[in-house]
Amino acid sequence: MPTRTKKLKLESLGLILARTFKKRKIEPDQGKSRLKGIWERAAGPQISAQTSPEFLKNDTIFVKVSSSVWLHQLQFLKEDILEKLAPLITEIELKNIHFSLGMAAPASKSPKGGNNLPLDLRYLKERDKKMIDECQASLKDRELAEIFRRAMTREIVRRRIIESQGRGKT
Repeated sequence: MPTRTKKLKLESLGLILARTFKKRKIEPDQGKSRLKGIWERAAGPQISAQTSPEFLKNDTIFVKVSSSVWLHQLQFLKEDILEKLAPLITEIELKNIHFSLGMAAPASKSPKGGNNLPLDLRYLKERDKKMIDECQASLKDRELAEIFRRAMTREIVRRRIIESQGRGKT
């Protein structure tokens, strides 16, 4: 009986598939990138920045969301998003969106066409800080309060910058 002189080395299925895809010039996540593009068109830049479509199964699209606040808000927008997705996904009749927590929040990525003004806190006046603190104090959910504080700060600074640019031009 012949003996084996060479030991067989086990390879992971992922490595085998990656090699096969590369050899045949197939992008492995082609479906996911297509799904992401469709999701971005239907959901819009703000929602897309906080979500990530994972996959389609039967008549449901599964989407990861960056925070519980966004997850809650998206429940109210589900029907509107489904209506916008319907003409974009023609292979199946989409009936549901399943949102779940799990996506890491993007590092201050501004959506296309968004405001790219720097957050310069020098524009924030003492009365602005006091108003933000008072408004934030009434919120019991600390995560929501922090989001609210950041949003108010960014908006007030944005307005102050626009005001100062308007005065400088005249």
